[in-house]
Amino acid sequence: MGHTLLGVLGLFLLNTLLYGHAEAGRRGVTLTADRTIIPLGGRVTLTCSVEDPAGFKYQWFRQTSDYSFKTPLQTENVDQSYRVISQGGKYTCRGWSSEPRVITPDSNAVVIEETGADAVLEVTEFTLFEGDLVTLRCKNRTSQRTMRATFYKDGSPLQNRNHQLSTAGEMTVRVSVSDEGRYKCQFADGTESEERELRVKAGRRRVTLTADRTIIPLGGRVTLTCSVEDPAGFKYEWSRQTSDYSVKTLLQTENLDDKFRVISKGGKYTCRGWRREPDVVTPESNEVIIEETVPNKAVVTLQPNWSEIHRGETITLRCEIKDGGDTDWEYEWRTTSSEKPSNQNELSIRSVSASHSGDYRCKGRKKREKSSTDWSDPFKLTVSDKPQSVLTVSPSWLSAGASVTLNCSVKDQSAGWRFYWYKTVPDPSDNSYSYELLPGSSSSGTEQDSYIVHGQTHTAGYVCRAGRGDPVYYTDYSQPQFVWSADFHSSASLTVSPDRAQHFTSDSVSLSCEGNSTEWRVKRLSPEDRYLSDCTAWGTMTGSTCKLKTYWRSAEVYWCESGSGEFSNTVNITIQAVSRPERSSFPVLLIVGLICGIVLIILLLLLYRYTPSKDTCFKRPIQSENSNTDHVVYQNEAQCDTYDSLLHGPQHIPEESIHSNVGTGAADGQGYKKIANTLKLRYSMVIKTIQRFNRTGSTQIRPRHGQPKKMSSRAQRHIQRLSLESRRMSAASIAAEVEGVGVSLSVLRPYTTLHQIGLHGCRPRRKPLLKMMHKKVRKQFAEDK
Repeated sequence: MGHTLLGVLGLFLLNTLLYGHAEAGRRGVTLTADRTIIPLGGRVTLTCSVEDPAGFKYQWFRQTSDYSFKTPLQTENVDQSYRVISQGGKYTCRGWSSEPRVITPDSNAVVIEETGADAVLEVTEFTLFEGDLVTLRCKNRTSQRTMRATFYKDGSPLQNRNHQLSTAGEMTVRVSVSDEGRYKCQFADGTESEERELRVKAGRRRVTLTADRTIIPLGGRVTLTCSVEDPAGFKYEWSRQTSDYSVKTLLQTENLDDKFRVISKGGKYTCRGWRREPDVVTPESNEVIIEETVPNKAVVTLQPNWSEIHRGETITLRCEIKDGGDTDWEYEWRTTSSEKPSNQNELSIRSVSASHSGDYRCKGRKKREKSSTDWSDPFKLTVSDKPQSVLTVSPSWLSAGASVTLNCSVKDQSAGWRFYWYKTVPDPSDNSYSYELLPGSSSSGTEQDSYIVHGQTHTAGYVCRAGRGDPVYYTDYSQPQFVWSADFHSSASLTVSPDRAQHFTSDSVSLSCEGNSTEWRVKRLSPEDRYLSDCTAWGTMTGSTCKLKTYWRSAEVYWCESGSGEFSNTVNITIQAVSRPERSSFPVLLIVGLICGIVLIILLLLLYRYTPSKDTCFKRPIQSENSNTDHVVYQNEAQCDTYDSLLHGPQHIPEESIHSNVGTGAADGQGYKKIANTLKLRYSMVIKTIQRFNRTGSTQIRPRHGQPKKMSSRAQRHIQRLSLESRRMSAASIAAEVEGVGVSLSVLRPYTTLHQIGLHGCRPRRKPLLKMMHKKVRKQFAEDK
């Protein structure tokens, strides 16, 4: 009983949703006709009455027989509740509203019969488009027997053309605009039908097939949509091809009215629309290719499989299909780099560059099927700069019977590198070296990253490089590294004048090359920074002799290289930054003494000239307490000496005497300014001296408290020299350079030191973006607005 009530309630709610009201009973929809028989050449008017019709539009349907499909009639004015017809059949109507969505039940059926001739021509009342396929049928009203008929257009018989198919009582025409007109048919016994109008619209009917996606994932589905222009009354037909060479097959459809179709297999799909009574078929839609994802997995691999790829190498990216079998595959690549891959499974790049860096993905597609793999995981390719080998030698200085061990290293040591070993051969003509393979070193290189040289007794240079791949990709050569020997030999030797290892910045040092060559160059290498240079950078080369510029401290290794490719012995030379202690300084001291004596004599003459006499030290007026008269009192010699000592402190004056004179001066009303004028001293000096006496009880300047000076005079001179040599050098850079010689400074210290010699930093001139006249013009413009 409960299930029955729920069912009744559900039907009630459904009726309310579909028909727009919840009142008891159904909405009344009635179809009436002014007559039920159409006379020959006549018409009948149908009227559709809907209960409570406000806002309703009308839809009409017709059946040609009890067994045919109900087809909707094309309506130009859907708001009209009446319709004029000229063909017989079973008619129904109903009402509908879009806002809200309401559809009434179908009305009662009204059967309309035609009278007149027994021949009846069936022609669609819908407007056709160019390219539609329409079937004209000539039927006998009183007989079901199929009879041959002739078809006429605008009174003229139709000729059987290529685009028309004629059978007994039927003609199929793929219409064009020229086929528009009035048609009739005639049986062999002379019976004719009434004329019927066929309307054709210019342009082809748009039939479009779309898909929500073009690739079916594993276990997934894709929805196809067939859209037909002016779709009233159309049903839908679907077809599929499994490959470009297969036959197109129709798909079975349960619901012909549904323009959507869900598929789970790949292929090439098309659709079209069709109508019955009379038959109308649209052109086919566009093709949509749907790919079905197969479970095989695509993987991008790199050959050679090195962890790091360098600029200029040859590589191959390969798309591999796991468990792909012998199936013929086509390949598709995607990449974020500038490379444009082909549809092959291998992508070869002969000289890779930074533009090839990026992510690479691929997928496989079966050639004879519409199925493919998923996209592979991205393979990231990073192209680095060309590497340079690094060579180390041990030991640096040769000893009797010792062997030399060379070690060559690359950034990625375990990536299939082979190592090549060379010795350097000097070439003075272009200030460079040529390289020769070491004896016993194979042209194909060695797998080991070390090489031992036996029997080396003289100075020599070595380089190395690494290579891998086919063709071989080489790194850059390493920097030359040298092993040194102090032993002389006749073919090339180096002598130093003066012949000692330690020199000074004031010395003149010459390096001479001797041996079996006319072309020479002198080389120098700093063991600290491994910087290699020749005489032209730090000296003057004349013939086979290099004169060394000893301006700076240094400790380097020197040797000669001949034009015939030989090295001389090697010497260590250290240059000190101080003068030699054994050099006599008597001439310098004599000149300094003479200058100091002359200056002292001039100072004594000036002192004698401007020193006042004892009797006229100064005088002061004294005003007595009982009278307004002033008395001029001359200070005695002791007072003058006391003040002079107080102000200048050249000699020691007893504290009692200084205190007494200060008290006397204060009691007499002598001011600081008057004392300064009398003694010809600065006013500020007098004030500071007397204040110091009052504060400390002594005129002597005591030592300052605080930290000692942080910077020596030598560091100050170093700062000045750096600034004068490079005017664009910043204070921070100067501080860093000075710290390199063992003095720690702040950035402000170079500013103070440079200001003392009149060097001030400068900044670029800043010009205002808006001048005053621009501001006035803008202000005037704003006020005018």
